[in-house]
Amino acid sequence: MKSLVGLLLISILILAGCTGSKTETLANAPVATEDVVKPFKKEGGQVFRIGVIQSGNYFAYNDVLISIRDGLVDLGWAEKVPLPDKPADPESPFIRDILKAWSGNSAFVEFVPEAFVDLNWTEDVEAPAAMKALLGDASGVDLVISLGTGAGKFVKKLVVAGQVKVPVMVESVSDPIGSGIIVSATDSGSPLVSASFDPDVYDRQIRLFHRVVGFKRLGLIYTDTDTGRAYAALDKVQQAAKDLGFQVIPNTEVLEDPPDPKDIPKAEEAYLAAVRSLGTKVDAIYLAIQAGLTSNSLARVLALAERYKIPTFIMEGPDFVKMGTMLGESNTVQIIEGLYSAKKLTRILSGVAPNTLPQVNAHMPHIALNLAEARRIGFDIPVDVVLGADDVFASTITSEVAP
Repeated sequence: MKSLVGLLLISILILAGCTGSKTETLANAPVATEDVVKPFKKEGGQVFRIGVIQSGNYFAYNDVLISIRDGLVDLGWAEKVPLPDKPADPESPFIRDILKAWSGNSAFVEFVPEAFVDLNWTEDVEAPAAMKALLGDASGVDLVISLGTGAGKFVKKLVVAGQVKVPVMVESVSDPIGSGIIVSATDSGSPLVSASFDPDVYDRQIRLFHRVVGFKRLGLIYTDTDTGRAYAALDKVQQAAKDLGFQVIPNTEVLEDPPDPKDIPKAEEAYLAAVRSLGTKVDAIYLAIQAGLTSNSLARVLALAERYKIPTFIMEGPDFVKMGTMLGESNTVQIIEGLYSAKKLTRILSGVAPNTLPQVNAHMPHIALNLAEARRIGFDIPVDVVLGADDVFASTITSEVAP
Protein backbone atom coordinates (compact mmCIF):
# COMPACT_ATOMS: atom_id res chain seq x y z
CA MET A 1 0.00 0.00 0.00
CA LYS A 2 2.86 2.36 0.85
CA SER A 3 4.35 1.76 -2.59
CA LEU A 4 1.06 2.68 -4.31
CA VAL A 5 0.63 5.76 -2.15
CA GLY A 6 4.23 6.69 -2.89
CA LEU A 7 3.75 6.46 -6.63
CA LEU A 8 0.65 8.64 -6.45
CA LEU A 9 2.29 11.26 -4.27
CA ILE A 10 5.45 11.52 -6.35
CA SER A 11 3.38 11.61 -9.55
CA ILE A 12 1.35 14.51 -8.19
CA LEU A 13 4.57 16.33 -7.33
CA ILE A 14 5.94 15.91 -10.83
CA LEU A 15 2.73 16.76 -12.63
CA ALA A 16 2.44 19.91 -10.59
CA GLY A 17 5.81 21.08 -11.87
CA CYS A 18 5.63 19.83 -15.51
CA THR A 19 4.29 21.04 -18.71
CA GLY A 20 19.99 -11.17 -42.64
CA SER A 21 21.44 -11.93 -39.52
CA LYS A 22 21.15 -13.79 -36.29
CA THR A 23 17.72 -12.29 -35.83
CA GLU A 24 16.03 -14.82 -38.10
CA THR A 25 13.30 -16.77 -36.30
CA LEU A 26 14.69 -19.86 -34.58
CA ALA A 27 12.94 -23.11 -35.37
CA ASN A 28 12.68 -24.21 -31.76
CA ALA A 29 11.92 -20.81 -30.29
CA PRO A 30 8.63 -20.65 -28.38
CA VAL A 31 6.06 -18.05 -29.26
CA ALA A 32 6.23 -15.11 -26.86
CA THR A 33 3.27 -14.46 -24.61
CA GLU A 34 3.08 -10.68 -24.61
CA ASP A 35 6.71 -9.75 -23.93
CA VAL A 36 7.79 -12.90 -22.07
CA VAL A 37 9.67 -15.72 -23.75
CA LYS A 38 9.94 -19.03 -21.92
CA PRO A 39 13.51 -20.35 -21.61
CA PHE A 40 14.76 -22.50 -24.46
CA LYS A 41 18.09 -23.63 -25.90
CA LYS A 42 19.55 -23.28 -29.36
CA GLU A 43 19.15 -26.11 -31.81
CA GLY A 44 21.41 -28.93 -30.73
CA GLY A 45 20.89 -28.09 -27.06
CA GLN A 46 23.51 -25.34 -26.92
CA VAL A 47 23.22 -22.31 -24.68
CA PHE A 48 23.04 -18.80 -26.08
CA ARG A 49 26.31 -16.87 -25.82
CA ILE A 50 26.28 -13.21 -24.73
CA GLY A 51 29.16 -10.75 -25.19
CA VAL A 52 29.65 -7.47 -23.33
CA ILE A 53 31.37 -4.21 -24.28
CA GLN A 54 31.86 -1.36 -21.80
CA SER A 55 33.09 2.17 -22.43
CA GLY A 56 35.32 1.95 -19.36
CA ASN A 57 35.19 1.09 -15.67
CA TYR A 58 32.07 2.68 -14.20
CA PHE A 59 29.90 1.50 -11.32
CA ALA A 60 26.65 2.13 -13.22
CA TYR A 61 27.66 -0.31 -15.97
CA ASN A 62 28.16 -3.02 -13.34
CA ASP A 63 24.73 -2.24 -11.89
CA VAL A 64 23.03 -2.29 -15.29
CA LEU A 65 24.54 -5.63 -16.30
CA ILE A 66 23.70 -7.17 -12.93
CA SER A 67 20.13 -5.90 -13.16
CA ILE A 68 19.71 -7.44 -16.64
CA ARG A 69 20.91 -10.82 -15.44
CA ASP A 70 18.72 -10.52 -12.35
CA GLY A 71 15.86 -9.98 -14.78
CA LEU A 72 16.84 -13.18 -16.58
CA VAL A 73 16.77 -14.95 -13.21
CA ASP A 74 13.22 -13.68 -12.64
CA LEU A 75 12.25 -14.95 -16.09
CA GLY A 76 13.72 -18.40 -15.42
CA TRP A 77 16.62 -18.06 -17.86
CA ALA A 78 19.42 -18.09 -15.27
CA GLU A 79 20.26 -19.00 -11.69
CA LYS A 80 21.01 -16.50 -8.95
CA VAL A 81 24.66 -16.66 -7.87
CA PRO A 82 26.69 -14.62 -5.35
CA LEU A 83 28.67 -11.73 -6.78
CA PRO A 84 32.45 -11.63 -6.30
CA ASP A 85 34.21 -9.05 -4.18
CA LYS A 86 35.36 -6.00 -6.05
CA PRO A 87 38.97 -6.35 -7.28
CA ALA A 88 41.71 -4.68 -5.28
CA ASP A 89 43.30 -3.48 -8.52
CA PRO A 90 41.28 -0.46 -9.76
CA GLU A 91 42.53 -1.13 -13.30
CA SER A 92 40.82 -4.53 -13.32
CA PRO A 93 37.25 -4.26 -14.68
CA PHE A 94 34.76 -5.62 -12.15
CA ILE A 95 32.56 -6.86 -15.00
CA ARG A 96 35.22 -9.38 -15.95
CA ASP A 97 34.99 -10.92 -12.47
CA ILE A 98 31.20 -10.83 -12.61
CA LEU A 99 31.19 -12.72 -15.91
CA LYS A 100 33.50 -15.38 -14.47
CA ALA A 101 31.18 -15.80 -11.47
CA TRP A 102 28.21 -16.29 -13.80
CA SER A 103 30.02 -18.75 -16.07
CA GLY A 104 28.31 -22.13 -16.24
CA ASN A 105 25.37 -21.09 -14.04
CA SER A 106 22.63 -21.20 -16.63
CA ALA A 107 21.28 -23.94 -18.86
CA PHE A 108 20.07 -21.39 -21.39
CA VAL A 109 22.31 -18.32 -21.59
CA GLU A 110 26.03 -17.80 -21.02
CA PHE A 111 27.69 -14.45 -20.42
CA VAL A 112 31.06 -15.35 -21.93
CA PRO A 113 34.10 -13.98 -20.02
CA GLU A 114 36.22 -14.23 -23.17
CA ALA A 115 33.63 -12.18 -25.07
CA PHE A 116 34.18 -9.05 -22.96
CA VAL A 117 35.76 -5.89 -24.34
CA ASP A 118 36.74 -2.97 -22.10
CA LEU A 119 37.31 0.19 -24.17
CA ASN A 120 38.98 1.85 -21.15
CA TRP A 121 37.65 5.28 -22.16
CA THR A 122 39.69 5.16 -25.35
CA GLU A 123 40.11 8.40 -27.23
CA ASP A 124 40.84 6.60 -30.50
CA VAL A 125 38.66 7.49 -33.47
CA GLU A 126 38.43 3.91 -34.71
CA ALA A 127 36.88 1.05 -32.76
CA PRO A 128 39.46 -1.35 -31.31
CA ALA A 129 40.11 -4.60 -33.18
CA ALA A 130 38.67 -6.63 -30.29
CA MET A 131 35.35 -4.82 -30.57
CA LYS A 132 35.25 -5.28 -34.35
CA ALA A 133 35.93 -8.98 -33.90
CA LEU A 134 33.22 -9.38 -31.26
CA LEU A 135 30.60 -7.74 -33.46
CA GLY A 136 31.70 -9.59 -36.59
CA ASP A 137 30.72 -12.86 -38.23
CA ALA A 138 33.24 -15.11 -36.49
CA SER A 139 32.70 -14.03 -32.88
CA GLY A 140 30.49 -16.97 -31.97
CA VAL A 141 28.18 -14.87 -29.80
CA ASP A 142 24.44 -14.58 -30.27
CA LEU A 143 24.03 -11.11 -28.83
CA VAL A 144 26.18 -8.27 -27.48
CA ILE A 145 25.32 -5.85 -24.68
CA SER A 146 26.98 -2.46 -25.20
CA LEU A 147 27.35 -0.36 -22.04
CA GLY A 148 27.84 3.40 -22.14
CA THR A 149 27.90 6.27 -24.61
CA GLY A 150 31.44 5.66 -25.86
CA ALA A 151 30.76 2.03 -26.67
CA GLY A 152 27.44 2.96 -28.27
CA LYS A 153 29.09 5.50 -30.56
CA PHE A 154 31.53 2.87 -31.79
CA VAL A 155 28.62 0.50 -32.39
CA LYS A 156 27.05 3.18 -34.57
CA LYS A 157 30.29 3.66 -36.55
CA LEU A 158 30.56 -0.07 -37.15
CA VAL A 159 26.91 -0.24 -38.19
CA VAL A 160 27.53 2.46 -40.79
CA ALA A 161 30.60 0.56 -41.98
CA GLY A 162 28.57 -2.65 -42.30
CA GLN A 163 30.69 -4.45 -39.72
CA VAL A 164 28.00 -5.37 -37.19
CA LYS A 165 26.76 -8.91 -37.77
CA VAL A 166 25.18 -9.80 -34.41
CA PRO A 167 22.31 -8.20 -32.48
CA VAL A 168 23.37 -5.40 -30.14
CA MET A 169 21.52 -4.00 -27.14
CA VAL A 170 22.71 -0.48 -26.30
CA GLU A 171 22.36 0.11 -22.57
CA SER A 172 23.33 2.71 -19.96
CA VAL A 173 23.34 5.71 -22.32
CA SER A 174 21.91 9.00 -21.07
CA ASP A 175 20.88 10.30 -24.49
CA PRO A 176 21.27 7.78 -27.34
CA ILE A 177 19.49 10.11 -29.77
CA GLY A 178 21.52 13.21 -28.95
CA SER A 179 24.68 11.11 -28.98
CA GLY A 180 23.89 9.96 -32.52
CA ILE A 181 23.75 6.28 -31.57
CA ILE A 182 20.16 5.82 -32.72
CA VAL A 183 18.03 7.84 -35.12
CA SER A 184 14.96 8.32 -32.95
CA ALA A 185 12.94 6.75 -30.16
CA THR A 186 11.22 4.53 -32.71
CA ASP A 187 14.11 3.92 -35.13
CA SER A 188 17.51 2.60 -34.07
CA GLY A 189 18.88 3.01 -37.59
CA SER A 190 19.87 -0.64 -37.92
CA PRO A 191 17.93 -3.94 -37.96
CA LEU A 192 20.51 -5.35 -35.55
CA VAL A 193 20.46 -2.59 -32.92
CA SER A 194 18.07 -1.63 -30.16
CA ALA A 195 18.61 0.87 -27.35
CA SER A 196 16.84 1.03 -24.00
CA PHE A 197 16.26 4.42 -22.43
CA ASP A 198 13.74 6.73 -20.82
CA PRO A 199 13.97 10.08 -22.64
CA ASP A 200 12.22 11.96 -19.85
CA VAL A 201 13.88 10.47 -16.79
CA TYR A 202 16.23 13.39 -16.17
CA ASP A 203 13.53 15.94 -16.91
CA ARG A 204 11.40 14.28 -14.22
CA GLN A 205 14.33 14.27 -11.80
CA ILE A 206 15.00 17.98 -12.22
CA ARG A 207 11.36 18.94 -11.92
CA LEU A 208 10.91 16.81 -8.82
CA PHE A 209 14.10 18.22 -7.30
CA HIS A 210 12.84 21.75 -7.97
CA ARG A 211 9.40 20.94 -6.57
CA VAL A 212 10.93 19.64 -3.33
CA VAL A 213 13.68 22.24 -2.87
CA GLY A 214 12.42 25.30 -4.76
CA PHE A 215 15.90 26.39 -5.81
CA LYS A 216 16.52 29.54 -7.84
CA ARG A 217 20.10 28.72 -8.87
CA LEU A 218 21.02 25.14 -9.76
CA GLY A 219 24.65 24.06 -9.94
CA LEU A 220 25.64 21.68 -12.74
CA ILE A 221 29.15 20.27 -13.28
CA TYR A 222 30.13 18.81 -16.65
CA THR A 223 32.74 18.96 -19.39
CA ASP A 224 31.79 21.27 -22.25
CA THR A 225 31.97 18.56 -24.91
CA ASP A 226 29.29 16.59 -26.75
CA THR A 227 29.82 13.65 -24.39
CA GLY A 228 29.97 15.81 -21.26
CA ARG A 229 26.80 17.70 -22.16
CA ALA A 230 25.02 14.41 -22.90
CA TYR A 231 26.14 12.92 -19.57
CA ALA A 232 24.73 15.96 -17.77
CA ALA A 233 21.43 15.91 -19.73
CA LEU A 234 22.12 19.60 -20.32
CA ASP A 235 19.26 20.11 -22.77
CA LYS A 236 16.76 18.68 -20.26
CA VAL A 237 18.13 20.84 -17.44
CA GLN A 238 18.04 23.98 -19.57
CA GLN A 239 14.48 23.33 -20.74
CA ALA A 240 13.32 22.75 -17.15
CA ALA A 241 15.08 25.96 -16.11
CA LYS A 242 13.21 27.88 -18.80
CA ASP A 243 9.87 26.33 -17.85
CA LEU A 244 10.27 26.68 -14.08
CA GLY A 245 12.14 29.96 -13.92
CA PHE A 246 15.41 28.97 -12.28
CA GLN A 247 18.97 29.68 -13.39
CA VAL A 248 21.56 27.04 -14.27
CA ILE A 249 25.00 27.88 -12.86
CA PRO A 250 27.53 25.67 -14.68
CA ASN A 251 31.12 24.71 -13.98
CA THR A 252 32.91 23.04 -16.86
CA GLU A 253 36.45 23.14 -15.45
CA VAL A 254 36.54 19.38 -14.99
CA LEU A 255 38.16 16.43 -16.76
CA GLU A 256 36.61 14.03 -19.26
CA ASP A 257 36.79 10.30 -18.58
CA PRO A 258 40.54 9.62 -18.25
CA PRO A 259 41.78 6.57 -20.23
CA ASP A 260 44.42 5.93 -17.56
CA PRO A 261 42.86 4.94 -14.19
CA LYS A 262 45.83 6.56 -12.49
CA ASP A 263 44.42 9.94 -13.62
CA ILE A 264 41.07 9.45 -11.87
CA PRO A 265 42.32 11.23 -8.71
CA LYS A 266 43.02 14.28 -10.89
CA ALA A 267 39.45 14.18 -12.15
CA GLU A 268 38.20 13.88 -8.56
CA GLU A 269 40.23 16.90 -7.43
CA ALA A 270 38.96 18.95 -10.38
CA TYR A 271 35.41 18.00 -9.46
CA LEU A 272 35.91 19.01 -5.84
CA ALA A 273 37.30 22.36 -7.00
CA ALA A 274 34.17 22.82 -9.11
CA VAL A 275 31.92 22.15 -6.12
CA ARG A 276 33.89 24.68 -4.06
CA SER A 277 33.50 27.31 -6.78
CA LEU A 278 29.73 26.76 -6.87
CA GLY A 279 29.30 26.69 -3.10
CA THR A 280 28.29 30.31 -2.61
CA LYS A 281 26.65 30.73 -6.00
CA VAL A 282 23.89 28.09 -5.96
CA ASP A 283 20.92 26.89 -3.92
CA ALA A 284 21.25 23.22 -4.96
CA ILE A 285 23.46 20.95 -7.06
CA TYR A 286 22.36 18.29 -9.55
CA LEU A 287 25.07 15.64 -9.39
CA ALA A 288 25.19 14.49 -13.00
CA ILE A 289 27.42 11.79 -14.45
CA GLN A 290 31.01 12.99 -14.37
CA ALA A 291 34.42 11.31 -14.16
CA GLY A 292 35.32 13.13 -10.95
CA LEU A 293 32.17 12.09 -9.09
CA THR A 294 33.06 8.67 -7.71
CA SER A 295 32.44 6.60 -4.62
CA ASN A 296 35.89 7.74 -3.47
CA SER A 297 35.18 11.45 -3.90
CA LEU A 298 31.55 11.48 -2.76
CA ALA A 299 32.26 11.95 0.95
CA ARG A 300 34.32 15.08 0.25
CA VAL A 301 31.71 16.35 -2.22
CA LEU A 302 29.02 15.99 0.44
CA ALA A 303 31.23 17.62 3.08
CA LEU A 304 31.33 20.69 0.83
CA ALA A 305 27.58 20.52 0.25
CA GLU A 306 27.09 20.43 4.02
CA ARG A 307 29.44 23.37 4.53
CA TYR A 308 27.39 25.49 2.13
CA LYS A 309 24.01 23.96 3.15
CA ILE A 310 23.31 22.78 -0.41
CA PRO A 311 20.71 20.07 -1.21
CA THR A 312 21.91 17.44 -3.69
CA PHE A 313 20.22 15.10 -6.17
CA ILE A 314 22.23 12.27 -7.76
CA MET A 315 21.44 11.49 -11.40
CA GLU A 316 22.63 7.86 -11.20
CA GLY A 317 23.63 5.50 -8.45
CA PRO A 318 21.00 4.76 -5.79
CA ASP A 319 23.79 3.57 -3.50
CA PHE A 320 25.04 7.17 -3.47
CA VAL A 321 21.87 8.18 -1.63
CA LYS A 322 22.62 5.59 1.03
CA MET A 323 26.11 7.07 1.19
CA GLY A 324 24.76 10.55 1.84
CA THR A 325 23.32 12.28 -1.22
CA MET A 326 20.02 13.89 -0.16
CA LEU A 327 17.87 12.69 -3.09
CA GLY A 328 18.05 10.24 -5.97
CA GLU A 329 16.23 7.33 -7.55
CA SER A 330 15.88 4.06 -5.66
CA ASN A 331 17.06 0.55 -6.52
CA THR A 332 13.52 -0.15 -7.72
CA VAL A 333 14.37 1.71 -10.91
CA GLN A 334 17.24 -0.67 -11.65
CA ILE A 335 14.99 -3.65 -11.06
CA ILE A 336 12.38 -2.30 -13.47
CA GLU A 337 14.94 -1.40 -16.13
CA GLY A 338 16.80 -4.71 -15.75
CA LEU A 339 13.64 -6.76 -16.23
CA TYR A 340 12.67 -4.62 -19.23
CA SER A 341 16.03 -5.25 -20.91
CA ALA A 342 16.03 -8.93 -19.94
CA LYS A 343 12.66 -9.41 -21.65
CA LYS A 344 14.00 -7.64 -24.71
CA LEU A 345 17.10 -9.86 -24.71
CA THR A 346 15.03 -13.06 -24.67
CA ARG A 347 12.81 -11.81 -27.48
CA ILE A 348 15.87 -11.07 -29.62
CA LEU A 349 17.20 -14.56 -28.92
CA SER A 350 13.84 -15.96 -30.00
CA GLY A 351 14.31 -14.35 -33.40
CA VAL A 352 12.62 -10.96 -33.09
CA ALA A 353 14.53 -8.26 -34.97
CA PRO A 354 16.02 -5.78 -32.46
CA ASN A 355 14.84 -2.70 -34.34
CA THR A 356 11.22 -3.84 -34.12
CA LEU A 357 11.25 -3.77 -30.31
CA PRO A 358 10.36 -0.72 -28.20
CA GLN A 359 13.32 1.39 -27.11
CA VAL A 360 11.57 3.71 -24.67
CA ASN A 361 11.12 2.36 -21.16
CA ALA A 362 9.17 5.11 -19.42
CA HIS A 363 8.21 4.37 -15.85
CA MET A 364 6.97 6.05 -12.71
CA PRO A 365 9.62 7.64 -10.49
CA HIS A 366 10.91 5.74 -7.49
CA ILE A 367 12.63 8.02 -5.03
CA ALA A 368 15.31 7.43 -2.41
CA LEU A 369 16.15 10.05 0.17
CA ASN A 370 18.67 10.48 2.96
CA LEU A 371 17.17 12.16 6.00
CA ALA A 372 20.54 12.31 7.75
CA GLU A 373 21.94 14.49 4.96
CA ALA A 374 18.83 16.68 5.04
CA ARG A 375 19.36 17.23 8.77
CA ARG A 376 23.03 18.08 8.25
CA ILE A 377 22.23 20.85 5.80
CA GLY A 378 19.21 22.01 7.79
CA PHE A 379 16.65 21.15 5.11
CA ASP A 380 13.18 19.95 6.06
CA ILE A 381 11.97 17.45 3.48
CA PRO A 382 8.19 17.67 3.01
CA VAL A 383 6.23 14.89 4.69
CA ASP A 384 4.52 13.83 1.46
CA VAL A 385 7.92 13.26 -0.17
CA VAL A 386 9.04 11.15 2.79
CA LEU A 387 5.83 9.11 2.60
CA GLY A 388 6.19 8.71 -1.15
CA ALA A 389 9.82 7.55 -1.16
CA ASP A 390 10.69 3.91 -1.80
CA ASP A 391 13.86 4.10 0.27
CA VAL A 392 14.42 6.37 3.27
CA PHE A 393 17.81 6.38 5.00
CA ALA A 394 17.89 7.82 8.49
CA SER A 395 21.66 7.51 8.69
CA THR A 396 24.57 7.46 6.26
CA ILE A 397 27.84 5.58 5.91
CA THR A 398 29.71 8.78 5.18
CA SER A 399 31.21 10.59 8.16
CA GLU A 400 32.98 13.82 8.93
CA VAL A 401 35.47 14.26 6.10
CA ALA A 402 37.70 17.24 5.51
CA PRO A 403 36.59 18.81 2.21
